[in-house]
Amino acid sequence: MTEKEKMQKQMLYNANYDKILLTERTKAKELCYQFNQLHPSDEKSNRRLYVNCSEKQKVLSV
Repeated sequence: MTEKEKMQKQMLYNANYDKILLTERTKAKELCYQFNQLHPSDEKSNRRLYVNCSEKQKVLSV
């Protein structure tokens, strides 16, 4: 059982050395950074980033 599978089943897991979880955490940090740098009036970029995050979430939750 992978660490991600353990996480999804709400079991104890170690996220510090699992390459998949490290990659996903890095991508999440990058998306948060991008979101925090957007200008509030830039609705097009806000929407594009939101759609991008929503699509990624669907992939990650599988």
